[in-house]
Amino acid sequence: MLDLPDGSLGFAAQYMRGATQELCQVLITSADAGKSWRERAVIASDGYHRFCEGGIVVLGGGRELGCVMRENHGAGMPDYVAFSTDNGATWSQPQTLPFAFHRPYVKQLADGRVLVTGRNVLGPLGTFGWVGDLRQNAGDYEIGGPAARFTAVLNRNALEVENRPGEACRYTLFPPESSRSEILFSARVKVAGPAGVPVAFLSLARVNASRGPVVLALAADGLRLLPQGDTRALAIAGNPIFAKSGEDIDSRAAADLTRYRTVALRLRRGLMQVLVDGQVVLNSCVFWESLPLNDFLSQDPSKRTQFGALGELGRSSWQEVTYRVDNPAQPPVRWHWQASAGAWPDQYQRDRLIQIYGNPAVPGHSPDHGYTSWLTLADGRILLVDYTNRDDPAGKSHLVGVYLQPGDLQGPR
Repeated sequence: MLDLPDGSLGFAAQYMRGATQELCQVLITSADAGKSWRERAVIASDGYHRFCEGGIVVLGGGRELGCVMRENHGAGMPDYVAFSTDNGATWSQPQTLPFAFHRPYVKQLADGRVLVTGRNVLGPLGTFGWVGDLRQNAGDYEIGGPAARFTAVLNRNALEVENRPGEACRYTLFPPESSRSEILFSARVKVAGPAGVPVAFLSLARVNASRGPVVLALAADGLRLLPQGDTRALAIAGNPIFAKSGEDIDSRAAADLTRYRTVALRLRRGLMQVLVDGQVVLNSCVFWESLPLNDFLSQDPSKRTQFGALGELGRSSWQEVTYRVDNPAQPPVRWHWQASAGAWPDQYQRDRLIQIYGNPAVPGHSPDHGYTSWLTLADGRILLVDYTNRDDPAGKSHLVGVYLQPGDLQGPR
C-alpha cells in the first residue's frame, strides 16, 4: 500500500477476467483512509500476457506513477512497465523491461534512479536487483544467461562451452507468440564429443511440431529433432540419441558438425525445416495449437527458446546466433550476437543485474525466494528483507536481511 500524490491510498492487485480467462493488473484505491475501496483503473490487460504482482512507484516528485509487473508465463518473458500521469486513472500500454523478476518491489532512490528487486527467473537463480530509469528503459529487452553453473570461455573467435556433470550453459530468448509465428533461429557452431551423443541444442518454446516440443540436438556426427518428453533426463545422462537404427529415421540427419556449420530452424506457414549451411536436411509439420508457456527454473530445454549445452560430455563452440520472429499479433523479435564483438550473449545481465544472493537449483532442491521489501535508512544504507529456502530442509525456509550500500548498485547515474 502507498500514498498516492492525490492523497488517496492505493495498491496494485490482480485477478482473472472472465472475458479473457487471463490475469489482469488493476489499481485499487481508497479516498477515506481505508474505510472503503474501489477499483480505479485497469493497469494492464490484453488477454495474452499474464500480468500480476505489480509494484507501483511514485516518480518525478508525484507527477507520474510507474507500475512494474511480473509476467507469469515465465519461460523467457520479461517484466513489463506501464505509466500514469493522472494519479492512476489511465495507464499507458505495457512495455518490456530488460529483466524478469517475480514480485518486483520498486521504489526511487535519493539520486533519482529506481531500484527494482525480486526473484530472477531469466538467468542466474536467486534474488537480484536492477537500477535504472524506467522511462528510458521501457521497451528494452535483453536475453537471459545460464541459470546453473557452467564452464565457458569467450574469445574473439567463439564462445567455447565445456559440458560437465551438473552444469548447463544455456541462453534464453523471447518466446514466439504461437505456432503461427514465422521464425528463423540459426547458429554458427561446431561440436566435439562421442558419436551420437548430444552436445548442444537449439529449442523453440510454444511451437507444436509433429513430435511435440522443438528441441534440435547436435552431436559430432549429426543432428536430430528430439521426440516428445522431458529433455532434462538427456541433459543429465548424456545418453546417445542417434544410436538406434530404424527409429524415427526422418527426424535425424547425418552431418559433420566437428567443423563450423550454420545450423538453422526455419518455420513458416506450418512447415518447419532444419537447414545445415543453407541446405534443408529435415522437414516437419507444425500444428496450429500452441504448447503451454510455463517455466520458471530453466531446467528443461523443451520449455524455453534457448541455445547452448546439452548433456554432460563434449564441447561446443558458438561464433554467431541469429533469432528473428514475426508474430501474428505481438511485436516482432530481432536478436543477433557475434563472438567477434567481444561481448557475452548475456552481457547486459552481467553488467547491470545485481546478485543480492543466489539460490541455485540442485538435485532435490527447488529454489524458492525473492519476495523482497527494502527501505533506505537514515545513514544512507539500504536494508532489504526477503525469505529463502537455500540450505533449508524440504518444506522449510527462513528470513534473510541484507544491507546494501548505494555504491553497490550498478547502473547509470
